Amino acid sequence: MFTNVINLNEYDTTQVKKIIPDKEIVCTTIELKEEKEGLYNIDIKIPLINIDGEIPAKFNETTTKYFVEKANAILSGTSINTIYNVKYTATVVNDILSIAIQSTLKEGGNAQRIILQTYNYNLKTNKEATIQEMLQLKNITPQQANEQIEKVVNDVNKQAESLSSMGYSVYIRDLTDLRYKVDNVTSFMLDSNENLYIIYPYGNEDFTSEMDIIVF
Repeated sequence: MFTNVINLNEYDTTQVKKIIPDKEIVCTTIELKEEKEGLYNIDIKIPLINIDGEIPAKFNETTTKYFVEKANAILSGTSINTIYNVKYTATVVNDILSIAIQSTLKEGGNAQRIILQTYNYNLKTNKEATIQEMLQLKNITPQQANEQIEKVVNDVNKQAESLSSMGYSVYIRDLTDLRYKVDNVTSFMLDSNENLYIIYPYGNEDFTSEMDIIVF
């Protein structure tokens, strides 16, 4: 999925006002592969949302904050062995531009983290696409979404608790957390086959590669 190019699905972007006219509406703006023995190994491809407007600009600022600044910090002064990779995917489905950026980060003896950021933008209305809009697109009610989220997260957590009881170090979810209500979902995207993904990337906050993915 993370191919570092956009899948337009034959969407006509000629009417989209771009920042860089001869580039696609999502393009690689930073590409770096560099290794310094004992300090870092970096392989990153950072996307630019190449659309003129306030919302795309906000998205690009978030990308800089979470991915570019981290790369710069590693390059300019890490003192522990660090492995940092960034890749992205982008697609257009039913006027919705969906983008996901994923990084893997391993710093010294800390557990590896997988960090994920998603953006969804309605090319027709020039507004940020909401999870409610995505559910309507898929003819899924909030109740149906909540039931599926609860089922998947509960099933995964039962497996984690079983492994924990056997002495394994696993990520235990707090099932009372309001993040599991669909109205509070922050990470979601469409793929080129119109599948809707609701994602819980726990590595955004903790030292873990664990994530839950609910597909509709």
